[in-house]
Amino acid sequence: MNETADQTPNGNHIRSGFLDGIVLGCAAIGLVLMRYAAFDVPLEADECNYAIIGQRLLDGGRLYVDAWDHQPPAIFAIYAAVIAVLGDSAAAFRSAAIGASLVSLVAIYCLCRKLAGRWPATWAALMFAMVSSDPGTAGEGCNREIYMNVFVLLAWWLAAIAVPPDRPARRPTTSPHPERNDQAKTENAESAFNPRLVFAAGTALGIGSTIKTVLAAHWVFLALWIVIDVARATASWKKSATSLLLLAAGPAFVWILTCTYFAATGRLSLFIDAAFYFNLSYSEADTNTLSRFFHFFSPERHPFVFRSALPLWLAALPAALLLLAASWKKHRMTIPALAMLAGSYVAVCLPGRAWPHYYYLMIPAMTITVACSFHLLETLVTLNDRLRVCVAVAAIALALATGRTEWNRYLSQPPYGITVARYNSRDFWAKGIGEKVASVTEPQDRIFVYGNDPGIYYYADRRCASRYTMVTGLRDGHLGVAQRREILMRELLEDPPRMILMETGEPVFEAMTRLLESHYGMAIGVDRHDKKGTLILAVFANKLEPVRMIDWDWDRSEVGGW
Repeated sequence: MNETADQTPNGNHIRSGFLDGIVLGCAAIGLVLMRYAAFDVPLEADECNYAIIGQRLLDGGRLYVDAWDHQPPAIFAIYAAVIAVLGDSAAAFRSAAIGASLVSLVAIYCLCRKLAGRWPATWAALMFAMVSSDPGTAGEGCNREIYMNVFVLLAWWLAAIAVPPDRPARRPTTSPHPERNDQAKTENAESAFNPRLVFAAGTALGIGSTIKTVLAAHWVFLALWIVIDVARATASWKKSATSLLLLAAGPAFVWILTCTYFAATGRLSLFIDAAFYFNLSYSEADTNTLSRFFHFFSPERHPFVFRSALPLWLAALPAALLLLAASWKKHRMTIPALAMLAGSYVAVCLPGRAWPHYYYLMIPAMTITVACSFHLLETLVTLNDRLRVCVAVAAIALALATGRTEWNRYLSQPPYGITVARYNSRDFWAKGIGEKVASVTEPQDRIFVYGNDPGIYYYADRRCASRYTMVTGLRDGHLGVAQRREILMRELLEDPPRMILMETGEPVFEAMTRLLESHYGMAIGVDRHDKKGTLILAVFANKLEPVRMIDWDWDRSEVGGW
């Protein structure tokens, strides 16, 4: 039986709350210490982009007009709020990410506590404290998946308590008075179904989907579970249908408000074009949609994704199979854990681009699944003390094994070693080049980086001369690229920036070449690959505002590379 507060006398209730506080306090301290190990790592490209756009919004800029990106608006609002409260330092964004992770930690504990009891919840909390900073999935950073997990976990927890597992619906006793039987049935159904919590769960997912729309996958699996669960608890398919409508009403409410806001400010078509039409073309992969679900296990560009938390990844599959096998009899515990795992898996696979931080959505779901599997094993061997000890030993061994891999890949690494496997030297390089830009320009100068390294803007503390802080939307093959290129050239020609930095990995279109020839001339410096010698970056200065000559070549050995 689950150790819930509703089942304990008042004294035990206080003791139970005290124990919960001790567990969460210890786990929280561990989580903060784990994340503190990466405080000196530069922000990555996405994180810098969110910060730049967030600051532009605080300065009065309009999203999709004065700052363009293909993400929904919530992540930029989050970063703007962080800047307004804590400032725009890397430490501020990392502190905000710690806060979000602590909320996820509490949600994981509460959800596991509801599904499986205290000791599985304790194991899950302590495990998440360790793997929440997993570098293989960019967990030590500040990317949007950290915030998405908060709303995912909140939604599943609200759904779990909407039909309390510790107070199952009772069969109404028969009575010679039919009206009393009907009243008993009604009271029984209402006590086992809280419609406001179902609506709140849908709203949480709706808010999360304004960070990234792939959370729609979680809504599908959450809807499947809660419809079945309400039908089981209330013996009423009418109540089940009501729960589905309420679960749908939450995201509908969020998205109606979002669209109404952009419509009222004259940006609805721009919002839809960026967050939906462009995203569809961006998500297209060389392989078909079905094959993405197989490539999940062997991402070609980032094979290191699984290494730093490998024991947890390996344990998740047998844990899921065990829960699946027992789902018929233990559905109140197994179905939500499996459904959440499936929702996370689909959400990772849908975009068609297996960036490491996408996989971070799996971390909480795997932790919960494995914790529930340990509880299930314990119930299966409840009459055999030796086997119960074996289950406890297995849980401890898995935690220790995961701790070892996290030590090897994360805690024992210098700052450069934490991220080099993920994106090579990209974050350190952007910081180094940004500092060079700052050394030859003035704070009021505008620059433009023709590439996808907005870290140069962030660490130079210089304003981007265009709304396009990243040039993903300017690449061939995307819907609306001709119009975006036209807008870019108009913005650059109206007031040519003092410097343009051209990353050689991006194909250059003709109008951009003409701008360089007419207003900038020959490159004033280049950066080459430290080993291959190939050109990485060409730096151009405005002919009317020349800058002093410096060495633009950046060597990764400066930060511990090679």
